[in-house]
Amino acid sequence: LNFSDFYLSPTIQPAKENHPNFVYIYIESFERTFLNENIFPGLALNLKHLELNHTSFTNMHGNFGTGWTAAGIVSSQCGIPLVGSDNGYEQFYKNAVCLTDLLHSQDYFISLMQGSSLSFAGLDKFYKTHSFDKISGKNEIIKNIGFTPALNKWGLYDDVLLEQSFSEFELLSRNKKNFGLFISTIDTHAAYGYQSKSCANIKYQAGFSSMLNAVKCTDHLISNFIKKIQNSKYSDNTVIILSSDHLMMRSSVDSFLSKGDRKNLFIIIDPKEKNAKRVDKAATMFDVGPTLLHTLGFESSLGLGRNLFLDTKSLSSTLDNYNAYLKSWTDRISEFWDLIHIDTNIYINKDKGIIKLNQQSYQLPIMIAADSNLKATMFFDMKDTVE
Repeated sequence: LNFSDFYLSPTIQPAKENHPNFVYIYIESFERTFLNENIFPGLALNLKHLELNHTSFTNMHGNFGTGWTAAGIVSSQCGIPLVGSDNGYEQFYKNAVCLTDLLHSQDYFISLMQGSSLSFAGLDKFYKTHSFDKISGKNEIIKNIGFTPALNKWGLYDDVLLEQSFSEFELLSRNKKNFGLFISTIDTHAAYGYQSKSCANIKYQAGFSSMLNAVKCTDHLISNFIKKIQNSKYSDNTVIILSSDHLMMRSSVDSFLSKGDRKNLFIIIDPKEKNAKRVDKAATMFDVGPTLLHTLGFESSLGLGRNLFLDTKSLSSTLDNYNAYLKSWTDRISEFWDLIHIDTNIYINKDKGIIKLNQQSYQLPIMIAADSNLKATMFFDMKDTVE
């Protein structure tokens, strides 16, 4: 089976006249297992309440090329797995058309608030390549605040990030232009979590687990952030999306998570949808993009993704051994990076650990595959992109 048999060229078409704004929160490593009351009683009651009262997609599998932050963002926005890294490329998946590119074509203003540095895992290149109008990471937010707050290993704590994100939400809402605001949190990062300073009095049970304390804090902070949006005068025109960026990596709570049916979180809070919905069909993060576009009043196609509100099945339930197919399509997917034409000699400096191609230096190790026309595909070491 060929990649081209299943990849849908990205398209977007308005299906309704009015299109709401949206706030999309990627919660670091926050999988649905944390909502399982049998495993974690009383841990995330606020987010559990939101899940039970809105539209929840309960069967979001993790799969090849989606298991770390950059990959989770790419897969949910571009409908394809992340293969390779940005090392040596000026643009990130230049040949892909993603969710934000489609929305930008419909005159949406796209903003990002991220607690870590924008350069983390090359995501600044992704945002700049794919039609984000405004991107704010750790340094930009600190500059806007006017002083340096408490920081953790990765950047800003979530209480500071969400406070600044609400200010950004109000600013964007006042501008009376359709917008999408993406927020990427940090506090629940493996292996032990980083509890925000404002949550000093919030503990899970006896408080022995720093990770579970951080999860409980995140439950508190994000639910309060959502309440602020819902209590604002802009609430009726704002869809809120909660999702994992990926399943939790190796952490101090592995023994608990392994007891559950581990799936990614994906919840849509639509003010115009008054009834709770539970969508149990098997799906992956590739399906997030077209499903969100449907919620915003667009019909679309987007890569390997499928609209989960329709009767159409996700490819994850259509193709047996889906991960095996994704891996077999690696060469084709790598073409979403800008292919390089080899038009000069290749120089290797083993002492510096670099290879020079077309006057551009690349860090070793690297594999270069060239066709008969000397069009080259670059395969980089993944260690720098995996958290």
